[in-house]
Formats: sequence, C-alpha cells, structure tokens
Amino acid sequence: MGKLSAVIAGIISITLLAYFEIAGLFNPLINLLGPFLGYKFPLLIGILGLVAGNPFTNLIILISWVIIGVVIGVFAGKGLRAAGASILIFSLTASFMALIFLSMFNMDFLTVNITIIEKKFIDISGVLPYIIPAISIVSIKNEPVISTLYSIITSLISSGSTSGLSITTFKPLIINVVENLVILIIVSSIVGSLIKRKKHVDTKKVIAAISIIIVLILIFSVIIPQANNSNNVNTVSNQNFALKNLSLSEPMQGSLNIITHNGSLINSVAFASNYSGNKNIAFAAVVLNSNLSSISSGFLNNNLAFSRFSGLIKLMPDSLMIVLSKNSYTPGSDGTGNLLKISGMTNPETLYNSTYKGFNLYVYGQNVNFSKSANAMVNSYNTNLSLFNVMKGNVNNGYFIPGANSKSVTSSVMAYGYGNYSLIFKNNVTGDKEFLLGIFEKKDVYHSSGSYHNLSLSGIINYNKTIVFNKGTLSFMGLIYPNTVNNKVENRGMFYTNNQTLAKNFAYSSNATYNYTSNINPDTVLYHVNYTFPAYIYFNISYKTYNNRTIIYTTMENKDSSTLRNVSISENTFVNNYNKTGALSLISGSPSVNGVTLKPGQYENFSYTVKLNGPGEFVPYANISYSMNNKSFNAISNTYIIKNPGENWLKVLNSVFIPLFDSLGVSFLATSLIGALNVNVFDVILLLIVILDVFIEVRSRRKK
Repeated sequence: MGKLSAVIAGIISITLLAYFEIAGLFNPLINLLGPFLGYKFPLLIGILGLVAGNPFTNLIILISWVIIGVVIGVFAGKGLRAAGASILIFSLTASFMALIFLSMFNMDFLTVNITIIEKKFIDISGVLPYIIPAISIVSIKNEPVISTLYSIITSLISSGSTSGLSITTFKPLIINVVENLVILIIVSSIVGSLIKRKKHVDTKKVIAAISIIIVLILIFSVIIPQANNSNNVNTVSNQNFALKNLSLSEPMQGSLNIITHNGSLINSVAFASNYSGNKNIAFAAVVLNSNLSSISSGFLNNNLAFSRFSGLIKLMPDSLMIVLSKNSYTPGSDGTGNLLKISGMTNPETLYNSTYKGFNLYVYGQNVNFSKSANAMVNSYNTNLSLFNVMKGNVNNGYFIPGANSKSVTSSVMAYGYGNYSLIFKNNVTGDKEFLLGIFEKKDVYHSSGSYHNLSLSGIINYNKTIVFNKGTLSFMGLIYPNTVNNKVENRGMFYTNNQTLAKNFAYSSNATYNYTSNINPDTVLYHVNYTFPAYIYFNISYKTYNNRTIIYTTMENKDSSTLRNVSISENTFVNNYNKTGALSLISGSPSVNGVTLKPGQYENFSYTVKLNGPGEFVPYANISYSMNNKSFNAISNTYIIKNPGENWLKVLNSVFIPLFDSLGVSFLATSLIGALNVNVFDVILLLIVILDVFIEVRSRRKK
C-alpha cells in the first residue's frame, strides 16, 4: 500500500475510534450540550479528546493511538512513509476539527461569522439553567481535556485576573497533543518498517515491537514533565473579623418543621456540641445532597429566578467537602480524614481553591451513595440528645433518605463538620463547635380534600415518644404552617424551648405560640389548619421514538375529591426553549391544553410530535394551572428525561461537508444515492479513489 491508502485508513480509524470510543468518555457533556450542538458534537468532542487528551491518565486514548499507528504502518508499508503519513494525518485532523466546528453552525471556512457562533452560545446559556438534566459537575470535570481546562479556568478565577492568559496557559494541553503525535509516529514507523514488501511478515516481531512501544511510552510518561494543574493564587493580607462578646459555649439541639403553601413538608434539624480541633483548620464540613433542586420550591413555586437556580444546582455533586484553613491543606490531613470517610469521598476532586483574608478556601466534590453516606454521617455523631435520636431513627429507617421507600422524603441535604471560631474571630473567642445539620423535604404531602385539616406533631416528625430537652443544652423546636382567617392567608407557628429568654425574644406576633418547657410529647400536640392545599394529582410524561420523530405523551389525573376547573397544562416553555436554540422542531400536535374540567378520577391526555435535532438528554416539563374550591393554583411538574441516541457515523461525516459543498457550488456531492445506508456521491468518489489506489499498488507490486 502507499501513502494515500495510509492517510485514508488513518483518518477513517481516527473518526471511528473518536465517535464510538472516545466520545463515550464525554457522555455527561454530550447529554448536557448535545441537544443544542447537534449530532456533530460527539464527533468533534471525541476527536478533541483523542488529540488533546492525556494518553497516560486515559488508557483508552493511548490504546487508540497505538491502533491507529498500527493501521497507518500496515497501509504505508515503509517506516519513513508511515511517519510522513502520521504527520499529515495529524495536520488534517486539526483542519477537520475546525470544519466540524464551523459546520455545526452551518458555516464553512469561506463564510465564518463570529456573530452566529456568539448568538448560539448566548441562546444556550439563557436556556440551559432551566433545563439541566441531573448531571454532576464532577462527572463533567473528570472528562479528558475538560479536566485540564477546568484547572486553567479555576486558576484564572482564583487569581482574579486574565492578564496572564497566553499560549503558556494551555501548556498542559499542548504537551498532550505533542505526546499523542509522538506516540503515533513511533508506532506507525516501527510497524511500517516491519511490513516489508515481498517478505513474509513475522507476526511475533510485530507483537513484540508493539509491546516494547507501549513499555517505552509508559517510561516516557514518568520522565517527561507533566503539567502542574494546581491553582496559583494571590495571597491577600490577613484581615481578621472583629466581633466582640461572642459566646457559643452552650451545646444545642434544634428542629424547625414547615408545612408550605403548596402542601410540601420540610423538616430541619441542627445539633452543635463543644469541639477543640486542629489549630490549622478554621472550618471543615462535608455536605451530602440528594435531589437538592426541589428543596424550598414550595416557597417560590413558579418564580422564574428559582427555576434558573434549581436547574444550575443540579450540577452540584452528591458530596462536597469545604475546608477553611490558616495554612496550606491536603485532603484528609489536619483531622479531616474522618469527614472524608463518613461522606464516602474516597477520591475527592478539587473543584475550587483560593485565598481570602488570610484563609485558604478549598472545595472538593465527588459523587457518592447518598443513603450509605447519610447513615454513616449520623452514626458517627456521638450524642444522646432526644432530637438527635429522632433524626437518627428517621435516617436509619429510610424516612429521610430520598427514594428509600414510599414514605421517604423527596429531597435531602445534610452537613457534618466543625468550626474553630477562635481562629476566625479576634480576642480568643471561645465556642468552637462540632455540628450536624439536616434539611428534608417531602413534596405533595397535604392536599385539599376540603379546607379543614387536623394534624399531629408526631405525624409531622415521624416520632411519637416524649422528647426531653436536656438541662444545660439549648433546645428549640417549632412548626410553621399556613392558615386562613377571615379569607386571609397567614403563617402560624408553635414553638417550644427550654430557654425562657429565648422564648420571650421570639414572641414577635400574635400568630405564634411560644412554650417554655423541658419536654414535649408529639402525640399530644394537635393542629387545626384551615387552608385549601393544592389538589392531589397524578402527572406523567412518556415518549416513543420512530423514524427520527419523537411522540411525547402527557397524562394528568385528578386523584382528589374536589373538581378541578379551568385546567391548563402547557409544555410550550419546554418546546420554545429548545426550539430557540435549534435543538427541537415541533412537527405536529399541540404541547398544551386549556379550559379543561376534571372531576375526581378523570384523566386528561394529549400528545404531540417533535424532531429532536441532537443527541443527549432532553428535559421536558409542564406548567400547570387550575382552580379548585374558588381558589387558583399554579405549579411546575417534575422534570423528565428523553434520551436521544446518536446518529449514524457515515451520515454525521457527510453532514460535516454539506456547508462546504454549498459554498463551493458543488452541492450535488451531498446528493443521496442509497438513503437507507446514508451513501451519497461524495462517499462513492472516496471509494473510487481507494479502489484506484489499490489498483495502482497491485500493479506496482507486479512490476517489481
């Protein structure tokens, strides 16, 4: 074979491995951005990962370049020819990436328009926070290339300046590119040298040569200096906070339970005991979360700002560790090893670190098993407080674990750690604390079924035994709930504490009752609520995909005892958001219904057909409104996931060249010849070139 065959075979190998293997390393990013950037995005990000990814930390990249090198060497037939083909292929790959990027925006090298690209990303950034699937920033950060870029960006943010941005900033990526090129040249050259014309190829020698290559590469990976991804930050002079007469010496336990206006139940608990820790750590805590985006939604409901916030917060990993230290810190040192252990963070990723007012701030993240970590967290906190026993029991039985059973909460967030406040404040302030916090929400607990409700505290906190407020421990417990008086909705509260001064200080209105007591029996505390909660409804979105079309089915059932009137179900926001960025096209049907009446037990169904223009995860949801018992309600449904698969490899390759063909006036090259196989004129021409090259090579062999 010759150089032309080697180039064609090498480029085909690169695109195949990039699309089907390397792109898989970027699945979280493809799920997030694929719907907006289209089917060419996995090919582009796959080639980028192959070219600029670290071959020594991502073994699949190393293996891929070895395979490509072998293919080029075999087709080239000579070592020097293989080396030249490798350099040419690498150069063509860079040009091909640029062509893919431009074709994503229907442009080519002749019609580059920065405004089009800028507008696309502005549209995406405006829409994305509302429709982010459950993808953790840690999973994206760990992807090849992205991990290096992330370190560069956070370093620039920490330094507070981009003045140092230059080509040397991207040195780690440049080193990766050079390493991958060197691997390709070495492998292809050696294999090409072993493939002698008119001689039998010794398979054992080929295998031995490849093995030696891999060993040498691994040795070079140790010898060649790798880029330092640590963040370099500017140290700010020490400026301590001045806070006098601070006293936090008393241990404490507290609980605040809230019944929201939309019928959700939020339980929160807080514990703090005396602590004397390492003098370097001013504050250290681990935070676990599960479906955190739904917490507090009952207060904000359809608020636009919350919709954006709840979307972005999905990027938070399951577990975070936050450390504030006086001096430098490494994960697990200075007594924080136990925090990592109980949180399940076996390999924490550095998300951010900076220096501020004399303190070093570190933020680490990792995806963990929430249920396992939550149990470890409460079981590691050693106390005999009654409220803690309530929390511990609810965690251990799964009530405070989202998805553990039918009675478990919808979302949960917990924090465990300690603070050495004497390090933060002046005048040797005492009151250093070890603390445990938890917020747990269960959605749609209370529904209308009439306006009057009789509730007990034992049902609200899932505990029916006497709670003792220990002497010498500041104890506080309360409930806030909605109530209607003279057709006016107001928040009412009932609170219990063993601190008389605290009880007096909290008496801020006639809508709250404050009790000074040493114990409480939840079974004897009853609440009479006069309030119409939202209806009990069942809502579901499902879909079917066929012939590049997706039918979305929406079902809503009235499971309440009251009739729902003027029911409106609209998925227009979902459709418009994706349509704005070109990710979705409405083909037929309407994504909404209006003015429907649903009696108890009745359903409302509708469907519509869309074309999803990219791979990844689409996130549909609905805005719902209705009236019941002369009261109007608005709600946002849960978000759902539509997983759209990737496109045929050959079709994606062909689509890359369409904008170029159009600009050159040779659009006929993109004409489909065999639709089922996605074969067009351009493919046939390439095939003829390969056949011609083979014919020339065969004749050349016969002449020698």
